[in-house]
Amino acid sequence: MKIITDQQKLQLEFVFGIFILLGICFTYFLLLNNITFAYHPVWSDEFFYYINAYSFVENNTLKAALTYSGEGSVLFGADAHGFGYPLLHGSIAKIFGWHNLNFVITNVVFLASSIFMIWCIKSITFIQKLWISVYILLFPFFSLYAFTYMQEILHILIAIILSVCIYLIYNKEKNIVYIGLFVLTIFIAGVFRGLWLFWLIGLIPLAKDKKQMILYFLLLGFGIITSLVFTKLLTEPVPNYFSSLMDLLKNGEIKKMSLSVFNNFFKNVQSYFFSIQNGIVYFFMKIATIGAVLFFTFIAFRTKSKLNISLALIGLSNFFLLFLLYDAYDWREIRTMSPLFYFYILFIVLETKGFVKYIQIGCLVLIFAFNIKTSKQWIAERNVIDLVTTKKERMVYNDISKKIVAPSVVLVDYQPNDYTWDLLNLPVKNSNNQPIRYIVQYYDVNKTKYDYILKRPNIDTLSNKIIDTEYYVLMKNE
Repeated sequence: MKIITDQQKLQLEFVFGIFILLGICFTYFLLLNNITFAYHPVWSDEFFYYINAYSFVENNTLKAALTYSGEGSVLFGADAHGFGYPLLHGSIAKIFGWHNLNFVITNVVFLASSIFMIWCIKSITFIQKLWISVYILLFPFFSLYAFTYMQEILHILIAIILSVCIYLIYNKEKNIVYIGLFVLTIFIAGVFRGLWLFWLIGLIPLAKDKKQMILYFLLLGFGIITSLVFTKLLTEPVPNYFSSLMDLLKNGEIKKMSLSVFNNFFKNVQSYFFSIQNGIVYFFMKIATIGAVLFFTFIAFRTKSKLNISLALIGLSNFFLLFLLYDAYDWREIRTMSPLFYFYILFIVLETKGFVKYIQIGCLVLIFAFNIKTSKQWIAERNVIDLVTTKKERMVYNDISKKIVAPSVVLVDYQPNDYTWDLLNLPVKNSNNQPIRYIVQYYDVNKTKYDYILKRPNIDTLSNKIIDTEYYVLMKNE
């Protein structure tokens, strides 16, 4: 005789899920409540995302206000992140108005949209949708980056759109519409991050014969070529590991390049699995993501299911590229690979049964709780700005726009540190409503010809000074 019926188990599971969901939502409410109207970027990448979006709003051009070289990308003159982010956030601002909290609000909307899509799937149960929502909200990547000006949350949305597409592609007989949506989403996503185009590998298991196999491989090949073209034309070049390999290839140093790739692969593997210097939450996110990939790889070998083979191919190809050509340390691997975990959440919930599910939830709740302190810290760092002082500084920096009377390039002749406000004070257009571009020297790259030089105050040089204030000195480049 059953002590608890199946119906009662479902009711208990529902109550338990709702209780956790409400607790998570209340925690996010408290975190959002800590955000003030003084909220602003503090990291170098955040400055670029924020200011170049603002420049698009003010100047109606995709030419970035902040670049490393003063030239920007081959097409559109965008920064190293590409034109997609300023176009996205600038377009949102043109509709709703520019505000320093636009990015954070957009992050919340992106996440809500992701969860809404899950609830639109008719073929999974209410309880499964509830647990998918809980997993999405608990994984600590969102509670960290949602409150920054980084662009990681957009990639969560993309990952969940693709997970829904893959689920429907492999579970519907008439799947041509979902295949089209999957391909379209990937090519749009490729504008923001070239790695997305490698996800086309997920369609290969669909092939029913040799002809279809060739077509899907050609599509993947086209995606890979498009990724390289996007990187070459749409992003400003910067020195990195991949570019160093390309230099070796151009010089015909094949042996040296092969040895470099071999060493980089094993350095990345060691760093990924054995480095815990950034704490337990950081390490958990790494292990959870690679664990999900290995889990579906194991299931693919065991069941030969086309869906699971697709999931395995997507995960393994992403990690292969990370270990081979990128850096698996210092949060780069977290930012690059975490969307994979969100992609897998739908399938984890569908595959996990019984007590194992509650172990997973317990681990996520525990890590989420550990992460709250870091989330509060990151929020507090972005609140630390004296609005009165900043207003005074911006009035002084605004003199730059009055002295520069033509479209110009300004060399910032020092490296602005994180957690400073120098770059936020720079005007992005002059008094004639023409754009001003800045060279910010975070990387040592070839610079285009610049018209002015911006230096720190109290410099010894007396010649060519146009403006000399307590905050900066502007000089004409003769």
